[in-house]
Amino acid sequence: KHIHLRIGVHLGDVVYQNGDIYGDGVNVASRIERLAGRGGICISRQVYDQVRGRVPAYFISLGTQELRNIPAPIEVYRVEPAEGRAPEKEELHPYDVSRVAVLPLVNLSSTDDDFFADGMTGELIYTLSRIPGLKVIAQTSVMKYKGARASVAEIARELRVGTVLEGTVRKAGNRVRINLQLIDVATEGLLWSEAYEREVEDVFAVQSDIARRVAEALQLRLQAAERQQISRQAPGNVQAYMRYLQGRAFWNMRTERAVRKAIECFEEAIQMDPGFALAYSGIADCYVVMADWGYISQSDGFNKAREAALKALQLDDTLAEPHASLAITIAGMDGDYVKARAEMEVALELNPNYATGRHWYALLLMRMGELQRAVEEGSKAVELDPLAPGIATEYGEMLAMAGRFDEAEQQFQRTLELNPAFTGARCSLAKVLQQTWRWERAEGVLRRAIELDPEFARAHADLGMLLVITGREEQGISELREAVRLAPDNPAVSHTLSLALLFTGATDEALEQAQHTVDNNPTFEPGQFSLSLCYAARGRFDEALREIRKANELVERGYRLLDEDTALGQAFVFTWMGRPEEARSVLERVASEEEGPNRMFITAVIHFLLGELEEGFAALERSLQRKEASLRLLGLLPLPDPVRRDSRYHGAMVRIGLAD
Repeated sequence: KHIHLRIGVHLGDVVYQNGDIYGDGVNVASRIERLAGRGGICISRQVYDQVRGRVPAYFISLGTQELRNIPAPIEVYRVEPAEGRAPEKEELHPYDVSRVAVLPLVNLSSTDDDFFADGMTGELIYTLSRIPGLKVIAQTSVMKYKGARASVAEIARELRVGTVLEGTVRKAGNRVRINLQLIDVATEGLLWSEAYEREVEDVFAVQSDIARRVAEALQLRLQAAERQQISRQAPGNVQAYMRYLQGRAFWNMRTERAVRKAIECFEEAIQMDPGFALAYSGIADCYVVMADWGYISQSDGFNKAREAALKALQLDDTLAEPHASLAITIAGMDGDYVKARAEMEVALELNPNYATGRHWYALLLMRMGELQRAVEEGSKAVELDPLAPGIATEYGEMLAMAGRFDEAEQQFQRTLELNPAFTGARCSLAKVLQQTWRWERAEGVLRRAIELDPEFARAHADLGMLLVITGREEQGISELREAVRLAPDNPAVSHTLSLALLFTGATDEALEQAQHTVDNNPTFEPGQFSLSLCYAARGRFDEALREIRKANELVERGYRLLDEDTALGQAFVFTWMGRPEEARSVLERVASEEEGPNRMFITAVIHFLLGELEEGFAALERSLQRKEASLRLLGLLPLPDPVRRDSRYHGAMVRIGLAD
């Protein structure tokens, strides 16, 4: 076996004392080392300045990094073999000029008009992003630099862009003055600059002109259809447009209070201008976020999102956002991932730079079992919105599902370096730590997440299940009850509690909880899994089969993969009913799936239930080698006694870290 090293190099003072070394130089080097991938090397700017042009290597800037317990940001470079390339190539022009960042426009008018500058920034990003050949960084990433004192060069390194558009905006009454300049990062030269002074009604025309001028400065030739695509109709009501810009500013904050305020702004804009498609699109986006983040029930959120998205498309079907929102509701409400995928592809064809849409597309692909495609699309979403913690975290989860654990862990650590308070990344990191059987560290990460955000239901649910898995059932159930109290409409949280109750013998309460999950989220397939198991455990096999049929309908409606929860549920129910042939048909279906993330574990369990121990332990060994996520349930599942008495079962539990 090979030992893969990660190396971090920094230049600074080192103190040698009692056979050990100390000092800021050591601390910085250790932090930089965590940014290096397996077998990789990262260096600080201080080292880069000493070795550039002197060693046969290729240096790629990772931007300025906020490192834990290091007071000042450190610029970090990744070192790669030169492979015949000139070391200076990356230094002369670090990034492609077609990667553009629109920095937050500086508001020179009253503080009350701050939303207008932010809204104009977002609108410019939207307009530029529709130009083929440009990759435009999303607003969630560039807003970090609002009011910041970072230089254009520093920002460019962090965002990995070759071109920056910056400027100011002043609004006085109905007049707007916008000053802009387009900068080539490599030379810090001015590619184009312009000052616009117009009526607010002409703002859309200004945005279209800016887009054309930027394309010309970057030597991009626009066809007639592309010019038409970036030309936008002026708003019928200026005040409605102002309220729309306010709504988008609130929506970008993503907190429940801010998103609800955004909905109010969009609704007021519609009252002023009933034909304002962008405002309906904003409402659809808000309800998708509300449902996705557990602020309201998924059924309520997706229903309202669909209604608003359809209205927006009725008014203007060239908008990418409502197509993407509609796709999410099709997946969430109808369970039809094939149709949802087609709708999402329409959105991305209209705007390939829509980072949120590309992120959602990756999640759809992941759910359909196309893991490699999902990772590719997730990577594109991160490129378009590199500082968005949610996008970065879920990309890490995709890497983990694909078995790339080191890269996933590195992705979560990088996200936390930039956003230490983002508890979602801590939960995802804990999941990978459990998957690689580091239970104690995973528990510490989850407890830290709860310490930072005591109201975060997912952290309580994940900690609760970890405690149940590691034999502390009473504490675990308590944490899970707290999670359900904090997020009663979140199906994943409710489903997790029902499973934990079932595995710990509280079958009556487990059945009640599972029924609650399905009643509130009828297309949440794992809910049918837990409900069917609960019915089967109570000997109510007719009801168990009914829930299995419902789950199969969802599978046939659009899921390419048979969900691992459903597969396990069916196998247990069929074997408990004495119908082994039907359990074997589930095994055959699982075997036909090439990319299922827990395929070997499910195969092992079904063989065990059928009494085929040799085949089961062979599959279990392959599952252990792949470190499949469902292995953590090995000690909880009600497997037959001959399996549990086998020394190979105990050996597997020891390897996982759940037995001595």
